[in-house]
Amino acid sequence: MSFIEDIFSLEGKTAIVAGGAGAIGTMMSRALLKAGATVIIWSRTRASIEIALGNLAHDAPSRDRLSGFQVDTGKEARVEEGLRYVVGAFSAPDILINSVGGNLGKAPFIETDFAQFN
Repeated sequence: MSFIEDIFSLEGKTAIVAGGAGAIGTMMSRALLKAGATVIIWSRTRASIEIALGNLAHDAPSRDRLSGFQVDTGKEARVEEGLRYVVGAFSAPDILINSVGGNLGKAPFIETDFAQFN
């Protein structure tokens, strides 16, 4: 392992990538895998998770280092369920990346007010 790989290694770390099936989330997941982390992708649909897992499979050194779980991060109970899954199947997360879009067509960003975020 090179000096750079050694100091930036994420070997043994567990990462959740919320919104991990999207373009940015998939690229973040790829980088985490290449740095040695175990990556769990969260997304709202199982279909999008399966596509992302397929796209990332060649970046994971083994199947047990890449997983997905269906989570709508706008629902607290689903987030809690997702965390229970990660802790039970892997370990407590060391890394959380939020790549969730969240708007889902409610309004253009410029027209969004604070009430929509609650």
